[in-house]
Amino acid sequence: MCWYGTKVGVGLWEGPSHFPHYAVRHTKENIRHLVQVGADPPAVVAEECHRHGMRMVARLSPALALHREEEFREGGGVYYNRFTQSHPEMTIQRVDPALAGWGARPGQMLDFTYPEVREQLLKSIRELAESYDVDGIDLFYRGGGPFFEADEAVKKAPIMTDFIRRVRHALDEAAQKRGRSHLLLCAGVPDSPEWALQVGLDVGAWIQEGLLDIVMPSRSHGLDFEAPVDKYAALCQGRQCQVLPVLQPGIPPHSTPYPLAQLRAAADNFFRLGADGLATFNFNHRYHGSLGNGSLVPLGEAISWLAELKQPQKVASGIRVYPCYRIHDYTRLERPRLSFAATEVGVRKIHSLPRIPALGVPGSQRRLRFKAQESAWDDVLEVDIDGKPLVLRQREFDMNSNVRAAISGKPHQPIELEKHVWPSYAFEFEVPALATYKEMGVRLVKRGNVRSEIKIQDVEIVIFRHS
Repeated sequence: MCWYGTKVGVGLWEGPSHFPHYAVRHTKENIRHLVQVGADPPAVVAEECHRHGMRMVARLSPALALHREEEFREGGGVYYNRFTQSHPEMTIQRVDPALAGWGARPGQMLDFTYPEVREQLLKSIRELAESYDVDGIDLFYRGGGPFFEADEAVKKAPIMTDFIRRVRHALDEAAQKRGRSHLLLCAGVPDSPEWALQVGLDVGAWIQEGLLDIVMPSRSHGLDFEAPVDKYAALCQGRQCQVLPVLQPGIPPHSTPYPLAQLRAAADNFFRLGADGLATFNFNHRYHGSLGNGSLVPLGEAISWLAELKQPQKVASGIRVYPCYRIHDYTRLERPRLSFAATEVGVRKIHSLPRIPALGVPGSQRRLRFKAQESAWDDVLEVDIDGKPLVLRQREFDMNSNVRAAISGKPHQPIELEKHVWPSYAFEFEVPALATYKEMGVRLVKRGNVRSEIKIQDVEIVIFRHS
């Protein structure tokens, strides 16, 4: 699907004559109008970028999808592609939901085993690289595809590597025709090399062959704050390839977009693990309808954050908030939601803590915070890390807000309490500098008169400053 005046691919306006979803209709007509008046989007964006001293890299998604009629009605028509709709026999039937991208299903994505699929993409890549003043191409493989049948992906990784070679060759030819020394080849890939290989992307081979200029570890949506950026940095050691992990505004596992303090935490982790900079995707923080009225952040404010987030030293000197969820086996989310029945006095329950390199840096102030839902004023909780007790610094009554709201300074909308639901208390514990650590432990020491279950939620580690 080409959102520009393509002569070799499929333009957005070439889909069904009537798109039921208003957003698709408007996008379709807007792109068509821009092309008709001579304001073809890649040409205009490249001109503006160059005017401001920036490079312009055109992004393509290599995942070609075949959509169902109901998906067109719900807005999927914006991804309509005549080629994919005409070749259901080329779709992937065996999808591993533990590896594949968000929402992928059997019969949806085209299989890169077919030469026709690869050539369809190469036509658009050649067109963009030769006919527009772009500085490179970005193949955004984020979030796991799929790109091959699930049980064949690893052994078919050489097919994708050969495709990347052909893309590199096409860019080199385009650069020569345009009198350029080099055009960039960037790739947005799953945020661990192991996950990438499981879906048929041998990113290590691409880097070792010198095919890539920039690799961008990413997820389908949201962030893994402890993504193994260091593994990609090690692959790029001694190569002319930069590592730019992708920042996204939120969605799973959060119900609200990440505030600046959480984005600082992710950026700080990434920089300490060897990132050369940051990339973005859908960085608009405007998921208003799906996340509630309290989630909207003005676009100008969100964009202004990038000026700070790109500076490692500035990021390391600000408040950083690390949510304590973990992602295992590439896509399996594990959140610390410990609960205590009234009869579990004396019981200690544990949850693993994420990797936070800055937690071992001396001179910082560190706190562990969480919300204890349905707890009472006379309940007593003890918290430790690896068996070493933490000092309780603060406990606050928390009826209508949560810990994140207190940190960001932007209160969320009041919640509607159901009948017989007790209020919450927000706990804050002092954390020493820890070079190594494994788990958080919580023990219910005393339960008051309330007999309902205490639920430990919104666990976060906060680092206040870096010396």
